Amino acid sequence: MKQSKIFQKFTTIAATVFGIFIPTIISNINLKPAKAISLIGVNYDFPSSVFTIDEMTGSSKFIGFSGFNGLNSLAIDSTGMLFSAEDAEEQPSNLITINPATGQGKSVALIDLLGENVGFRGLAFSPDDVLFAFNVNVLTLSKGLYTIDITTGIGTLISNNFNDGIQALDFSPEGILFGWAVDSGLLTIDTVTGKVVDVNTLEPGTVKIQSIAFSPDGKTLYGAGDGLYKINIETGVPTLIGGQEEYFFRGIVAVPEPLTIFGAAVAASFGAFFKRKLKESNSDSE
Repeated sequence: MKQSKIFQKFTTIAATVFGIFIPTIISNINLKPAKAISLIGVNYDFPSSVFTIDEMTGSSKFIGFSGFNGLNSLAIDSTGMLFSAEDAEEQPSNLITINPATGQGKSVALIDLLGENVGFRGLAFSPDDVLFAFNVNVLTLSKGLYTIDITTGIGTLISNNFNDGIQALDFSPEGILFGWAVDSGLLTIDTVTGKVVDVNTLEPGTVKIQSIAFSPDGKTLYGAGDGLYKINIETGVPTLIGGQEEYFFRGIVAVPEPLTIFGAAVAASFGAFFKRKLKESNSDSE
């Protein structure tokens, strides 16, 4: 009996160590700087398609059709869920999630901007998972920055005082909202007032970039459109990496390597399962 109790204590400690420390170890092993992310993009088509994009070469690979038309933006939340929205030609417009493995989209809400025609140009989740959208009403040409409730689709206007036609949004890991305008280039946007600051007034924008995405570590800002670009966040200068003009991406996101997430999740799940079974065994023996 004494030996059994000692064994139980030992296995309980082992399970605890496994459940707490192994996920971190696996995560650190898999997070190699040379290949820390994957890029996923959507194009503006009927229906829109979903692709993976090689961050080193800009080359792309077809994943699948989304089943929805005119996707003009793409965002990723903290859980890795991808969101996009149908453009102005589809009214009412669907807010959708996208399966990154198949490209298949699923409607989660109808977007309601309280009377405004929906034409999202950029989507981005803040670090605390609030969805921001930049909208252009193609009927009136009015522009506005909104937050979007992802359960109801209802938008809350932050500001409609914009001169620039902003085509893309993304948050840095520090919580700064960046935008890209075809006339002005790289911008920062105040999430409370909507005030815009041009990163470099001497560097114009380009229509060749239609979407931006930070790498998870915040060290690289990618731009995409007719190809894949790397944008200097200090100067706003884009440098072409490569890619194919035929797809013309309208939305991109950077996602962690699947192996990292999978390895950590498996370790954590196994550790929790092991501890639960030991607890049941201990209760039975008492």
